Amino acid sequence: MTVVLRPFVWVLNGMLVTLYVVVSHLPALVAVGAAAFATTFAPEEQRRHAWAAAALASAGALVSGALPALLVAAMAALGAVAVRVEKYNPYTLAWRTIGGLGLYGMMLLGFALYNALGGFPAEMGASYLDAIIRIAVYAYPLGFLAMIAQALWVHPPMPGGRPEDLVTTVRTRGKREE
Repeated sequence: MTVVLRPFVWVLNGMLVTLYVVVSHLPALVAVGAAAFATTFAPEEQRRHAWAAAALASAGALVSGALPALLVAAMAALGAVAVRVEKYNPYTLAWRTIGGLGLYGMMLLGFALYNALGGFPAEMGASYLDAIIRIAVYAYPLGFLAMIAQALWVHPPMPGGRPEDLVTTVRTRGKREE
């Protein structure tokens, strides 16, 4: 190889390494982005807690495998969409979503620590406890999804859209101020 081409090969090699690292960590990067996006739906009073929950969920996604990271991304995205769609009590749903993301982030961090320490000794019923821990890591997002679905579908759609419009209609007996 000539001396002239060597710098171009180095630059190309650096680009390929960067591309490889980004692609291999893509689920975690998507989870970090989704968790940061999920903070945009939080009301101003809850914004600090939302950032803390996003940081926990992002840290959990970074230390866990690809599937839990994608579950963090799905939870954050579904939570953000649900809060934007909810008409009855979006503040409560935002708070529950923030808490759910933070709790799952703590679960993932604890799961990573549990795996790093090698689990529990066999005489402490490790196989049973190990099964419960592994099931909980993957079952929790299903419970979160059920919470989101329950919050969205507990109230039927109303004419006029928002509950405030119905209350105004009842109070004014259907008469509109012009």
